[in-house]
Amino acid sequence: MKNIAKKLTLILIVACSYGPCLANISKILPAGEYHYPSKHFKQIDKELRPNCQDISYADNYYIGLDFLSFKKQVHTFHKLTANYTSRSNKESFDCDNIAFLYKTLVASTTLIAKTNYEPLIGVAFVRQENKAMGLSSIGFVHAVNIIYTSEGWYMLEPQTGLFMSLQKYPNKILKLIF
Repeated sequence: MKNIAKKLTLILIVACSYGPCLANISKILPAGEYHYPSKHFKQIDKELRPNCQDISYADNYYIGLDFLSFKKQVHTFHKLTANYTSRSNKESFDCDNIAFLYKTLVASTTLIAKTNYEPLIGVAFVRQENKAMGLSSIGFVHAVNIIYTSEGWYMLEPQTGLFMSLQKYPNKILKLIF
């Protein structure tokens, strides 16, 4: 547990400062391969509006992830954070924190890969009324990730490391933040 806490602390420092420790991020989370061409937020908006009406963007252009890179990053991230994803946490370091952490860590790997675009990863607030990706129906708002890959759009439950295609995702998406 202490070792994981040290790794997470290092990740957070790197993600927040982008200082000399940046080279160490690749030892913790593998840098991704990207799926080109980039997408403008208006194109993303057209693709996602049927699934969600409330979408916020921080950038103009985004880049998708290669599907195999996505799978490797999810596996590594889940191993790293598995001890922090517990129902006993209540609302401290819960679903939204894990979803934003995943988004931030993957974004920080782009500095190593030297891509000019933000990875096309968002935080999705959903109404968890149906069982999905290892979580049962909880009946209230829950946070997960949405990712564009070389094989299309995927929803990720960062607390379990499980993912599924957006087309098969059974819960209503209330808000997306990119």
